[in-house]
Amino acid sequence: MIGAHSDDDFNRAPRLFCTLGGSWPVIPETYAFTNPEALPLYSNLPATRPPAVGEIWVVATAAAAQQHGARLRRWAAALGVGLRLWWLEGMSDLHSESDVRAMADLIYRLAYHAGRDRPPPVLGLAGGRKTMSADLQRAGQVFGHSALVHVLDRIDEKQRAILSQYQGRPDAFTGPLPEELAGSLLPVLVAAGAPPSEAVTAERYHLDEAAGPLPPAGAVSPDTCFLDAVESIQHQAESLLANYRLQLSAEEPAGNFRALYALPAATVETLRRERIGTDPVRRDQEIAWLDTLPKAELHCHLGGILSVPEMIEAAQAEAVRVDRARRWRDDLEADFASLRRWIDHGDLTAIVNWLGRDAHGRPDFKALRRRWPCLPEPLGVCAFLLAFADAPEALDAIIFGDWCDPVRFHAIGIERYEALGDLQGSGLLQSRATLRATLDILARQARERHITYLELRCSPLNYTRGGLSGDAVIDELLAAAEAMAGHTDLRLLFIASRHGDRQRIEEHIALAQGRLERDKSFARRFVGFDLAGAEHARAPAELRGDFRPLRERVVHLTIHAGEDTSVQNIWEAAYELNADRIGHGLTLAENADLLARFRDREIALEMCPSSNDQIVGFCDHLLGRGKHPYPLAHYLAEGLRVTINTDDPGMSRTHLSAEYHKAAALTEGGLSHWQVLRLIRNGFQAAFCSREDRRHHLLRAEEKIVRQLTNGGKPA
Repeated sequence: MIGAHSDDDFNRAPRLFCTLGGSWPVIPETYAFTNPEALPLYSNLPATRPPAVGEIWVVATAAAAQQHGARLRRWAAALGVGLRLWWLEGMSDLHSESDVRAMADLIYRLAYHAGRDRPPPVLGLAGGRKTMSADLQRAGQVFGHSALVHVLDRIDEKQRAILSQYQGRPDAFTGPLPEELAGSLLPVLVAAGAPPSEAVTAERYHLDEAAGPLPPAGAVSPDTCFLDAVESIQHQAESLLANYRLQLSAEEPAGNFRALYALPAATVETLRRERIGTDPVRRDQEIAWLDTLPKAELHCHLGGILSVPEMIEAAQAEAVRVDRARRWRDDLEADFASLRRWIDHGDLTAIVNWLGRDAHGRPDFKALRRRWPCLPEPLGVCAFLLAFADAPEALDAIIFGDWCDPVRFHAIGIERYEALGDLQGSGLLQSRATLRATLDILARQARERHITYLELRCSPLNYTRGGLSGDAVIDELLAAAEAMAGHTDLRLLFIASRHGDRQRIEEHIALAQGRLERDKSFARRFVGFDLAGAEHARAPAELRGDFRPLRERVVHLTIHAGEDTSVQNIWEAAYELNADRIGHGLTLAENADLLARFRDREIALEMCPSSNDQIVGFCDHLLGRGKHPYPLAHYLAEGLRVTINTDDPGMSRTHLSAEYHKAAALTEGGLSHWQVLRLIRNGFQAAFCSREDRRHHLLRAEEKIVRQLTNGGKPA
């Protein structure tokens, strides 16, 4: 037995490879981190630990080996763990560049041998000269490692004296630390495992020849032959990789995260080759991967974010007021009782007949706002939603009907699409309680889907029928932004609706201008203005004068255009309103010159695959239905700055990760992982925040993505 491991475990376990300098305890301190069962040195260990090791390899200068070698061997024998120690013959310390290179050669040679007959070694970086630790870490990057570990000390002067006495004891570091030293040492997992570099894998034969046999433990003659061979292979590989990156950049219509080009060529080729959205069986797995990636959301309407269960959850915020109203409004109580009876009996037709139907033959949810005169909003809508508290699936069926059946699916147009949100938005968000509850749900959605930057668009004055003012709505939005700051940077856009009262457009512009002039916190969070609604109701050119105050203040503009109308609306949005981004832009390909101008001026498109499909109807290759091709693949090939967004996730029964997958399903052959990452980068690049904030979010996203890819977190 070796510690707590069997002989088989010992022979299969990675080795612990450490450098040694003036302090021998760094070896047992590191071993206690990897093998806490064999050496319970620490009272508290980090939750994430390196793998358990077998044999210990140590490299040192001759002086350190002479000073500490005998003590280390006695310690290892007491624990029953194998230990081998090497040092450079005749080199008491590192005094010159040639000494440093000779030591690097020995470290590289031993690191190479340590992983030849078992998993790559765990590397302990706590001991030896800084150059030795640095060379050990570089050797791990070249030849691979199972973990990089370090031990930090937090010892004060009193504890240092105690430690000095403790180190001299025969049983030192063979059991728990003395109580006086508990917590004074901090083991740290610097990095999880990493595979050997591609250059090493490709040149394994030549490296075997250059490394020669493993030298016996003890004094080793100084040499640099192996180090020279490794550096030569690395130089050749770097030249080939540089040429590959240049070729890759030349082939691409638009760039990706810069750090991705520094990844090994095999990793890049895997990202370019592997695709999502081509196999229904893999959908959940692929969406789970998409969930892990940091993302930006640029086109999300507050009035459409809630699923049916979430609408009921938001309505619960007014449950007390609803119960009070039911007690003094007999008509409300009678209607609520009828709803409950029909729900219990599954009589959805009776519920729809009670609601009445709108001009399109759909349930008229807007009638709820007028059904109980003098009842403060949004209590009527809340009462209706709360009737379905234990039957959300029934309400889901009433709202969406057969639209959710992929076999019977058909495009429903913009008016019927917008009607899907009549139970939320301005119907529900008429009180501080429901607004706060909805913003809490938004925060949860963003956190679950790893949305690190979110531009939320809304019309604050549309939420004032229940007694709130426009400024009060803004205050709630700003408070939500501050609450989300730990995981999501929330920014605000206001919406002007084409199909609404033109005076309301002017009022929203005035509301934004007033807050910008007097409120610094609003000025930081407010990033733009949007023109939305049915495009046929009012052309962008008609609103040029209305939007002039925003252009004079240099406010970013995003315009819904080309969603279900011709490219003319996109042209007007760009040339009449000077749009910085376009919402949807599905018909841009009808004008090749305009498309080229969008590419050259980097005007971004906010595509929303599910709502685009609901409203217009496109070919879904994963479901095998539809004929009209989605323009995403063409836009990517042309180098346009395309972004993926949700629009109204509750109304489309989706979320941002699912939208990336839907984009792949609407694209023939799916999307490669490389294209997905490019789309994610586009989202951050097209953000309306300041240049400094945009750069910050880009770099953070890039760092997380590259770390995931290099630490074994592969795409689905």
